[in-house]
Amino acid sequence: MPAWHVPPVSGERDALVIVVHGHGGQRAQGLRSLRALQRTGAGSLFVTFRNAHGAPRSGRGYLTLGDEEAEDVLVALHWAKAAGYRRAVLYGFSMGGNIVLSVLRDRFQPFPLPVTGVLLDCPALDWRRTITWQARRFGMPAFMARHVSTFVQYVVTRRSGQDFDTVNQLAAAGRFNVPILLWHGTRDRTIPVSQSDALAAARPDLVEYHRVEGAKHIRCWNINPAHYEQTLEHFIRRVLPGLPQGEPHA
Repeated sequence: MPAWHVPPVSGERDALVIVVHGHGGQRAQGLRSLRALQRTGAGSLFVTFRNAHGAPRSGRGYLTLGDEEAEDVLVALHWAKAAGYRRAVLYGFSMGGNIVLSVLRDRFQPFPLPVTGVLLDCPALDWRRTITWQARRFGMPAFMARHVSTFVQYVVTRRSGQDFDTVNQLAAAGRFNVPILLWHGTRDRTIPVSQSDALAAARPDLVEYHRVEGAKHIRCWNINPAHYEQTLEHFIRRVLPGLPQGEPHA
């Protein structure tokens, strides 16, 4: 899979942040955070996944909403180890958030190198709820929205073999075991902020939650770039203690 590798400023390959874009997105989605990542002293790897723009086609060409795509992030962890890195953090936008949480499943462990934290920006955590919510947003009554959601799930499963249970990260919340930094905007019209509310409520022991007032989908950085980057840097240094000196602030 294509990727952009930005080595640490110090040249010492201690830790790597693997950045995963969302559905219909591209690697450039994550570049707004690059300077902040460089200041932490970590390296960065901006990856894509099968059937996404610019990546190889797999099977019938359908995305699996985080399931099979997680295998491509696992391969990125293997690449990181071969490249000399010793630990990693995963950072996902939208569907990329579902992908990186899918990597935490038991079937992928033990990892080739330790994953010490996860960053999530407006993550898609429960696709069933998202479909129902979108139906309600466009004016359908609750009972009709539920029927439409069920029909959509049926069609998607028949077409692609999608397993919605496998990518239900709210149901899996009790099994997560690494710190999570979570942002979600209150004006998100793609993935409802209520999903992140639910994850934060389910795992207050792990989740540092920033509910960004007025932010649209994956636009939390845009509301207050300095605060977003400061939050990111503090979290990275907390879950990756002892990083070499990174790029100084301008």
